[in-house]
Amino acid sequence: MNAQESFSIPGASLMEDASFSAYQLIRDDLSKASKATFLAGGGNNGGDALAMARLAYLDGFRNIVILLSDSGKETDLRALQRTACERMGIPFAKDLDGVDLVIDGLFGIGLKGTPKSSYQCLISEINEKKIKVISLDVPSGMGDNVPFGCAINACKTICMGERKTALYIPANRDLAGEIVTTFPFFPEGSKPESDYGLLTDEDLDIKKLRGSDYKKTRGSVAIIGGSGRFTGAVVLSAKAAFHAGAGLVTIFTERDLIPSISKAIPSAMVTTYDDIPDLSTFDAVLCGPGMGSNHDDALSFALKSAKKLVVDADGIRAFSRLKAVASRSCIMTPHLGEYAVLLKTYCPELETDTPEAWLAALKEVQERTNSQLVVKANTVWVGDSVIDGQNPSLGVAGSGDVLSGIITALCGSGNEKPAQNGALLHQKAGRLAHQELGMYSSDDLIRFIGKSL
Repeated sequence: MNAQESFSIPGASLMEDASFSAYQLIRDDLSKASKATFLAGGGNNGGDALAMARLAYLDGFRNIVILLSDSGKETDLRALQRTACERMGIPFAKDLDGVDLVIDGLFGIGLKGTPKSSYQCLISEINEKKIKVISLDVPSGMGDNVPFGCAINACKTICMGERKTALYIPANRDLAGEIVTTFPFFPEGSKPESDYGLLTDEDLDIKKLRGSDYKKTRGSVAIIGGSGRFTGAVVLSAKAAFHAGAGLVTIFTERDLIPSISKAIPSAMVTTYDDIPDLSTFDAVLCGPGMGSNHDDALSFALKSAKKLVVDADGIRAFSRLKAVASRSCIMTPHLGEYAVLLKTYCPELETDTPEAWLAALKEVQERTNSQLVVKANTVWVGDSVIDGQNPSLGVAGSGDVLSGIITALCGSGNEKPAQNGALLHQKAGRLAHQELGMYSSDDLIRFIGKSL
């Protein structure tokens, strides 16, 4: 519901309210700047920037200037704010000389297509000079229908009322810097709604074990993986499953690997691929960690008989080679490279060069594979929801194997949202590990799973 249309609130009032809220978040930055430029495009985002410049001037700041876009076109609200700034005597500039802070209101989320060359030059100049930028709503050049790679590199993005979806697409996320939200005083029922869910620790929902729980009630899971020299992945997944609450873990692997894997994790039962039974006897099955490319038949068997299936790593590539479609509960946990393989196999006709197209493709891949995806990157997309990870310490070998083990354990215990809660638990464990250890290995990460429950 639109506040201006539904409640007859003048657009100028809404802009004033939003700009005042956003201005409170930049006062400290202005006080530290030698020269700050309010960059104002011709749209209402530019109007917001001009309103904030006016508030700063009224607040006593004299280290500010205004830089207008050269389009010659402007909305009525932007014209109103420009006139007010002119009459107040706020200086207008024609370049970025001496500027060490930019308040970016050049473009908003409504931008369509690549900005014209003059704007691209301005964006490039700001980025090349490494000027500190605070963007309004989105870094200019970023939008739902704008190709990736055209945007200002901001240190902070202030969202007014909602966090825009485009900010959380992996290719865009680093450009937004810190994302903060200010909430103008929208009437009840008129606050803008996003088309995605932003997941935080508050959404983590894992029930505590009962006093009577034991190994057979905590979930029995099977892990299919390991090949050649690749024994570490399946061990990490198994350890993570135990730490996430699984009571029994059985590993199916190559015969030659049984001694080394059994030594690495004596709590698990270890046997060969040849001994894979009817997998419906397990509460959940993970297929893929370190599996290599010679065991596609194991995935085929799991697809037919597993009650709940998690597919990771080499299992995802096998899934693509088989052009499989899951017939029952299936979660896949690809990183961006593995997701690209799925995309090429199942949706080769789709473009993914804009946020809107990227999200549409994500939805389509899930529909065509009949699975829920957990796409791992600097943000983590779980179905149509996103976790703003931003924890590079998790970007370490084996971290994905830990995640798949966690999710499998939650599937086995009957958790209602194992993909969502597994990804949240993985992120939380990563933050705790980083706080205590700084950078760490995936072995270290596992120790923090239980502490995060």
